[in-house]
Amino acid sequence: MILYITKKTKDRFNIPLYSELTDELELLARNILVKEQDDIFKWGVKIFYFDRRKCLQIMNFASKVSIFLIDIKVQDVKEISNMLAHYLKIIYEDDLEVVELLDRYFKETPISFFDTLKDRSVIGSLNHNERYFLEGGYRLYDFIENGTLHTIRLNKQFNFRYIVGKKSNGKTEYIVPGEEFKKMLSQRYEILYNQEF
Repeated sequence: MILYITKKTKDRFNIPLYSELTDELELLARNILVKEQDDIFKWGVKIFYFDRRKCLQIMNFASKVSIFLIDIKVQDVKEISNMLAHYLKIIYEDDLEVVELLDRYFKETPISFFDTLKDRSVIGSLNHNERYFLEGGYRLYDFIENGTLHTIRLNKQFNFRYIVGKKSNGKTEYIVPGEEFKKMLSQRYEILYNQEF
């Protein structure tokens, strides 16, 4: 899995890009970059702030499914892909088919590396989500009850109730990110399953 990060995200969390790793790890990352060209394996990562705490928005290139991680420390960065997997499984916990597909997905891409986010469309989508859904972070106050920020409810609301635009063949179609990711996972693993037999 490739996590493409904005420059500000890299700087604030001091995240090493794959090209800054040891020779062996850089070679492994290059092999993964070649193997995982499908946008379903690419995730854009952007920092935002809530109550002066560093937070991350992680968005899938292909489906626009997004996970918002709140109050992330520098030492947490090495666990970002595990946190992403954890939240995806929680938001889909009522759909056992997707949970099984997620197991296959993460088994297919067990290692993650960071690279620079250059895709303007993805940057635009991350900015749009932050500006209009998160309202610059202020929307998170709506998810606080009895002093607790309910991040699962936040992530479910974005992925299953929020509609985003997605360009396809020069046209914009409007999708629900959680449904789009499910559809893409189903198509991918149905094709792979049929190829196995």
